[in-house]
Amino acid sequence: MTLLRALLIGVLALTITADASAAKAKKKKNKGSLEGIVTAVEPGKDDQKDSGTITVKVLAGKKKKAAPTGNEPEKKIAITKETKFEKVSGKKGQQSAAAATFSDIQKDGRVAISLKTGSATDTAEKVQIEQSKKKKKKAKAS
Repeated sequence: MTLLRALLIGVLALTITADASAAKAKKKKNKGSLEGIVTAVEPGKDDQKDSGTITVKVLAGKKKKAAPTGNEPEKKIAITKETKFEKVSGKKGQQSAAAATFSDIQKDGRVAISLKTGSATDTAEKVQIEQSKKKKKKAKAS
């Protein structure tokens, strides 16, 4: 009887450990985010100034460092009043973030969006607006 009890406790402990490691692996896979270029910005109604929808041309992942080909899928993302916004500037590793609003999103701007999990529609939880890089003016040779 004690052997059966010890075996049962061992199997139960393995089951709990396996469930915990599977949950961690699932949590690490962050499929709820995307990066892209804004193709359209549609503000919400007057009483909801920090909400609306944005259409984003989704860019390929980092491993495929190819230039945009024009056939990237577009996604329509809903923005709610709970969505957090921030402007990100600087090089990788030295980035700084500042507060932003829905009105800071501009057409042809780059964004990184974290989507809400468990939502039936594509609803943004956090939007990071990448600051555009300043272009250097070429000096005219006379």
